[in-house]
Amino acid sequence: MSDTKFVKVEGEKQEKKKFSNRSNGTYTIEGKQYPSVTTILQAVSKPALINWACFEGWKIGVAGKAKSYSELMIAFKKISDDAKTRGSTAHDFIENYFKIGSKLPSVEENEYVFGFKKFLVDNTIKPLHVEFQIHSDKHQYAGTCDFHAIINEVEYIIDFKTNKYARVYPDVELQLNAYSNALCEMGLIKSVLPTMCIAIGPKGYSVKTWKDNNVEKFLNVYKVWKWQKGII
Repeated sequence: MSDTKFVKVEGEKQEKKKFSNRSNGTYTIEGKQYPSVTTILQAVSKPALINWACFEGWKIGVAGKAKSYSELMIAFKKISDDAKTRGSTAHDFIENYFKIGSKLPSVEENEYVFGFKKFLVDNTIKPLHVEFQIHSDKHQYAGTCDFHAIINEVEYIIDFKTNKYARVYPDVELQLNAYSNALCEMGLIKSVLPTMCIAIGPKGYSVKTWKDNNVEKFLNVYKVWKWQKGII
């Protein structure tokens, strides 16, 4: 987890707080524990994930790689872990590319390089901040945002996703909604910004943007998450 700080812009308030790395779905900020945005969004149903798991389980069975439930779960866990590793590695090279100008790996090293390169070619990008931590004292949540940049002359709060078909799933809107509003509360941006999800796949990329960033959408899910945890 990066500890990159948000750089002060002239005329903006710079907020400095002791901010821990994420642990067990929470961040500790000056002694207070705040759940992460992505942890809170676990309250949202993800039918696409269930469909993916069923399909992968079916492929394992057809290939004869599992003769029992325990063998099936071991084989499925390996597929899931491998996918997470490829996605994490892709996030790392994207972060390092924008942060320190690191050279991109080859397509053979990571399947998502092709899609990311295509995004770079197709768009004008001015990075402002990369991999930075956010929090809301008012609503008590925290997180780490991938990217703040000017894309094709419009300023956005951005999250990168990686998946086989470069799909943008609905809950990303709420994740970015929380980030943009927290940054505004912190005084690190002058107004709530539009948001963008860039989904990178092995064969290309897709982009979705949102202009309406009313934090109440995210907070409604937060209430459900608290109810599930017995907090309210």
